[in-house]
Amino acid sequence: MNIATRVFVFVGMALSIDTALAQQPQPGSVEYNTVYLPAHGVGDTRRPNPGNRWGAVATGRGAVLGFMVGAKSESEAKRAALSDCAAAGGKECLVEETFVNSCAVVTMNSSQFSWSTADPEKHSAEWLRTRALGKCGTDDCKIIREGCASPVR
Repeated sequence: MNIATRVFVFVGMALSIDTALAQQPQPGSVEYNTVYLPAHGVGDTRRPNPGNRWGAVATGRGAVLGFMVGAKSESEAKRAALSDCAAAGGKECLVEETFVNSCAVVTMNSSQFSWSTADPEKHSAEWLRTRALGKCGTDDCKIIREGCASPVR
């Protein structure tokens, strides 16, 4: 390497180091204490927990049910439940309930649907089934769908 090339490389490196240092807040400056690193968690508290799992219940005219568990977002669960309802022949399907990190049991009697949801860490599946059948309220109630939107840990 000739001397001119060495000088050029040295000056270029010196300028790039100086520029990099100039972009960083200097200790003692106001800006120095306002720089947040991603590891501090600042600003990311509004993001949904990526481990959450959602479920939804949708009903349609003609006693048609749409049901979904295990979606990554509430909107995904709603879309899937509406799609399930429509695929079963439902007309004017509407989302009745969404739930997150919970289990659901859907019951039906001769005239209507009923459902209950509960946190699986607080209540057993049997407790939830009994609750759902009790909420249904008639002797001809039966469980037609059940499932858990279990969180990813």
